[in-house]
Amino acid sequence: MPAVKNDRKLQKLLKERAEKRVKVHTIDLDEVTAGRGLKRRKREHDKAKTATKDAGKNAPDAAPRPSGSGSGDPNPGPASGPSHNLNGSEGLGRKARENFVNQTLHEATYPTNTGPEHAQPAPPESTDEPFEEKSTSEDDTQAQSDSEDVPMNEGLSDDESEVNDETNKRHAALLKRLKELYKRQPTKEMKEAVFSLLEELTGNGAASQGPGGSKRKNHNRDPKSEWVQDNDFVVTDGPQRRDEDRVLLSACIRLIIDELLNVNDTNRLPPGPPPEVAAPTAAAFYLKWDESQKSEFNATAARIVAKRVVDDYSELVKCAEGVEDIDDVFDLVTEHIKYLRTCFRRQNVPKVTAKEPQRHRSTNATSRKHTLYKHRLKIIDAVPALARHGRLIEQLGIEGTSSDEETARKGTYHVKRKKQLSSKVQHLKKQLDQAYAIRYKGPGSKGSQLRRRIDTGLVSTRQFKVTGLPLSCMDPAWLAKLTDVQKELFRFNEKLVYDFSFPVELLETPE
Repeated sequence: MPAVKNDRKLQKLLKERAEKRVKVHTIDLDEVTAGRGLKRRKREHDKAKTATKDAGKNAPDAAPRPSGSGSGDPNPGPASGPSHNLNGSEGLGRKARENFVNQTLHEATYPTNTGPEHAQPAPPESTDEPFEEKSTSEDDTQAQSDSEDVPMNEGLSDDESEVNDETNKRHAALLKRLKELYKRQPTKEMKEAVFSLLEELTGNGAASQGPGGSKRKNHNRDPKSEWVQDNDFVVTDGPQRRDEDRVLLSACIRLIIDELLNVNDTNRLPPGPPPEVAAPTAAAFYLKWDESQKSEFNATAARIVAKRVVDDYSELVKCAEGVEDIDDVFDLVTEHIKYLRTCFRRQNVPKVTAKEPQRHRSTNATSRKHTLYKHRLKIIDAVPALARHGRLIEQLGIEGTSSDEETARKGTYHVKRKKQLSSKVQHLKKQLDQAYAIRYKGPGSKGSQLRRRIDTGLVSTRQFKVTGLPLSCMDPAWLAKLTDVQKELFRFNEKLVYDFSFPVELLETPE
């Protein structure tokens, strides 16, 4: 039977995932997703809220009964951050991070008071909107909504100016509190979460994601943002872990499509439907490879798969991140059909097949660039003395990472340097690579060894798209050829004189 081996493997994963989910429910969902200790805080908050409500009903003028010993709302302390899951690794899913973000902002916005009448309201659930806007008091919210009707050519009234002053003061106090929390967090993920809060409060949170909340935008690469060489810079870029349930759901979709198409390997896809087949069915399932994945025929096939997924893996659909109903599953199936159409073209269209070796070389080179970029971020994040170079490496990103090409000698590659960058930047990146090799790839280290990259003078011919870099990081000869309009497009930072100093002790091989 087709895909029996994969089906058994998937069923095993589903069983393990179900057992893990049962254990999670027995511990506490709030504690797992929002951070350790939040269950206790929620319970204390509920008690204080109930006591305040009862006191207001029975005796409005009387002091409410405290909910705990000594104070009505005990100090919850700094947020614990995203919890650890049952496998021991940290829960870094988007929901867990957003819950931690909301809790941290909640504590910073509502500091602990001595009486139960100041009980903290519960933090709202995670949404795409910045939490800072929702934590505004009712008076401030009303004043802001009233001010929206004022024409743009009229000045603000005295009352509105006072509201703005109060809001600015509150923002300043909130930023101060968040910075204190940021400095005290014990793990990188917690620091990164609070760092994202600071971006939201400074007005950059709205642009942190693409259309439809797809891929978040790295604020550090925005040429309009403040470009400073910060000795306390924290790396926020890099690969993001995907939700396990969503990954498993994608595997279920692939398995069902393979079963319906009666194939074991996508390298041998079947032909399209015969002419007499007007529409696919579960018994006679086909895909039209020469039509778009959104065509009527292929959309019908996608709907058949989506209904099968919802029926067979309903619990997994409920738990997968970003999946709420059959329409979301349908979108995932449509994306996979798009991928299968690409695979079919690579197998059966001669012009596309002839370009496969070139595509593989390009894909491998891009993968090596991603790995190299990840290594540089890792060594910067691990060594505090290198934090000053974190912003530059993040600003360069993948586009500013030098590519390479494979040579006849296995494991050896010729570097294609970026002609737009100065020799000092090239030397800095070499030092980071050397420091990474000494720290992580010494004798007895695990994993594959680093590739040997040789600079033979090759220059990359790709278009340079990085903007907002300091002028001191650019090649003078390349700058001299630019027109004034081109310089405006690159938005060079003329104020910052970059410090390329590097701790030489990191380049010394341990004895």
